[in-house]
Amino acid sequence: MRKNLLQLMAVLFTALSITACQQDTNNVTPETNEVRFMIGTENCLGTRAISDGTGATQLSWAVFNDQGELIHKKATKNDVTDLLTENGHTMSITLAKGQTYCVAFWAQNPECEAYTISDDMKVTIDYTGVNNDELRDAFTAVTEPFTVDGDSAVSVILRRPFAQVNVGAYPWDMQYAVESGFSVSMSAAKVEGVANVINLFDGSVEGEVDVEYTFSAIPNEDLLVDVDENGEFEVYEYLSMSYLLADTTSSTHKMSFTFTNDSEATLVSHLNSGLDFVPIQRNWRTNILGQILTGGISFNIKVDPIYVDDHIHYVNALP
Repeated sequence: MRKNLLQLMAVLFTALSITACQQDTNNVTPETNEVRFMIGTENCLGTRAISDGTGATQLSWAVFNDQGELIHKKATKNDVTDLLTENGHTMSITLAKGQTYCVAFWAQNPECEAYTISDDMKVTIDYTGVNNDELRDAFTAVTEPFTVDGDSAVSVILRRPFAQVNVGAYPWDMQYAVESGFSVSMSAAKVEGVANVINLFDGSVEGEVDVEYTFSAIPNEDLLVDVDENGEFEVYEYLSMSYLLADTTSSTHKMSFTFTNDSEATLVSHLNSGLDFVPIQRNWRTNILGQILTGGISFNIKVDPIYVDDHIHYVNALP
């Protein structure tokens, strides 16, 4: 009897040991590796004070598989002040070995409240606010799919998801306005049918809202545009600057701009003639230039690439 009991206990112990080993095998943590991301921006971001990108010090990111399924939801890091340095910003994420991932990034000014970022990196834009608002400048990128196979490094270049729409007057136009007894110090902008949501994983945009930026001080700098495409910048008086979410292909929109003095009591000038089909495109500047404040309205519209090829759309309009 005692012998049988000992044999039974031995069998039970063996069975329990096998089960424990199976459980340990099932709970094995997959092997991981550290992936280092070297994040920077286009070199020419620092060439224009109105869009030098230095305020974008809040960096958010999320990890997806190569099919766009969310693996790790949004995380955010503040005080990222080296994006514009020569070496950029470096950070690391620990990921499972043998798996393929994409990582989406978004950098913005932490003081800007216009953007709502979901955990799966969809950004919704609130256009309520003032014109000429440099706080709205922001940048994004998504990596190409990469497979983790040992510790590795991935380079990331951030670019604007916006078009920047500028209005500039000939210097003599501004001078004539002052000599005629009125000055321009504030501007407002209206633009119809602009997208307000971007999916940072695939870059697609959606929505169609009318933008109405209210009066704010005009940029305190010159607007430089190479209109003749001869490698030399022509100088214009900055009257308005607006950021608008845009697609990678060009779209046209009806626009209007209003200019006034500090008191907002006197309407100095209203510009809408000839602006029914103004083109905008992601990461391009649309420059509306010419005699805007005095006499007959005469201007041209130049779409100036910040990082890609040129195309120019000329417009001449009379009141």
